[in-house]
Amino acid sequence: MSKKKNKLIFLGVGSLSVVALLIIFLTTNQSHFKEGDNVNINKFLKIDSTKYKFSDYSKIIGQNVVPWDNRKASLPKDMTDVKSINVFYKKKPAKILVYKVKNTDDIVIRLTVGVIGKKNLNLRCDEFLATMPSNFFKSENIKRDAPDFSVMKMIFYTFSKDFKNRRVTGRCISSKGRMDISEQPGYSFINISKKNVSWAKSVTPKKLITCRYTRMEDKGRFKKEYSFLKKSKGAKFFDDVKEIKFYIDETLKKLTFYENDLYAGKTIRFDQNFIEVERVNKKQRSTRLYKIDRITGEIIMIYSGSNNDAGKWYINNNFRWVYSGNCNSLSTTKRKF
Repeated sequence: MSKKKNKLIFLGVGSLSVVALLIIFLTTNQSHFKEGDNVNINKFLKIDSTKYKFSDYSKIIGQNVVPWDNRKASLPKDMTDVKSINVFYKKKPAKILVYKVKNTDDIVIRLTVGVIGKKNLNLRCDEFLATMPSNFFKSENIKRDAPDFSVMKMIFYTFSKDFKNRRVTGRCISSKGRMDISEQPGYSFINISKKNVSWAKSVTPKKLITCRYTRMEDKGRFKKEYSFLKKSKGAKFFDDVKEIKFYIDETLKKLTFYENDLYAGKTIRFDQNFIEVERVNKKQRSTRLYKIDRITGEIIMIYSGSNNDAGKWYINNNFRWVYSGNCNSLSTTKRKF
């Protein structure tokens, strides 16, 4: 075989080797997204986080990442590390973050859109949800909360979608001032993670219940001059009947007031059978304890404290009133709610 032919064979084999190495390089260094990308939401939502470990972050967001700096930002609960890249979504500044979950190899992939406090860089919550694939988040898996703090309303949209082995969850945080006609642009994020974990809750609609209860018992120690007010258990006191509406929030395990969407108090117990919530008013030095039986619908509210207004008939102004009644919803099942 001539030298010329050997040279050609050598060059041919060398070229093939270069091509093969180039293919391997491109294949092994490909990532779903990279710094500066305009994010395609369909592509993002198709990522299966359960197929990756934290050490695989470069397969998701490439090598050119921003490491976590604990001097500048804290991590969400149960996360121990994070890598991120800056991207764009619908011409708004965004980030893709890969979090490491504490004591596991699991990860959470998060897309954040907007900058907190920068309205011109954010999308309204309804705009953000409208950018999702058609019917991706079903209406029954989108929850809107609007706690009213007098000066302004905070608006929270929470949403989720389940797949076989993963869950997509998200939230948008916005606000509406007293003079605002519509909601302000807000800050949004979407997570992709395993399903049955505390930070990836399935979203269900809130349940509205109406409760009506009467003061049935007075356990305060009356001053001598007011001892005639003491009545036996089971008697009605001064026609003291109250009606109140609550939302039962299964997603957050909270009881909220219908009128302003504020929490009814600190959750002591919340399960399928019973809800117990304690509301403390430091200014009025009083406590309301709500106990609701979810099977029968019975509600007991204990109002107690020590103040001059409600407790003027009692020794040391200490009072304890026990209310009893029932709650109802539109449910047609045997369970009340």
